[in-house]
This record gives sequence, C-alpha cells and structure tokens, in this order.
Amino acid sequence: MHSRKLIEACLDPSLLDERPGTLEPIFLSIKRVSEIMGEGEWRTKELLALGAYEAKKSGRRTLITFESVKRRAASLPAATFAKRKPRKKRQASHLAEA
Repeated sequence: MHSRKLIEACLDPSLLDERPGTLEPIFLSIKRVSEIMGEGEWRTKELLALGAYEAKKSGRRTLITFESVKRRAASLPAATFAKRKPRKKRQASHLAEA
C-alpha cells in the first residue's frame, strides 16, 4: 500500500481494507512511520522522544503503535494557502506601434 493511501487510512480506517479480512497493523517501524507521515527518520525519533507517538520495544527494535500514528495524523492542522494575487498584464513591447 502506498504511503498516501496509508495517510488517508489514518484519517478514515475503512480505506485501509483493500481485501476482505485485512487487519490493521498493531505496530509500525520507525522507518515505516516516517514514510507514512512524510517526515525523516530523525524527525520521527524526535517526535517519539517528545511523546507524539507511543512505542514498545521488541528486543532491539522500537515499534510505534499504529493508533498513535493515526492520532498524530488526525491532530495535524489543516493546510491553508494564501490567495494568489492576479498578475498584471504586461504590454508586449514588440506589438506596440512606433
């Protein structure tokens, strides 16, 4: 499943089911979370240290709970964009009469 689909699935879990009987993951690796959220692995680790994600240890591996990834995705603010100013029409100098 592509990262964009997983991000959308974080906000609407029904999108995650591509096949009948597909289960939601319980844990994700740091690498996978950074791919899903579109952030670098270092940023994911920083957010983990700040408590933005919940994690468990399995041996040497750090596994982030999928629930905490969904919560973080849902808590992000909506993107806003400024309106573009209309371009000024330029008079073509080669078309002007001399």
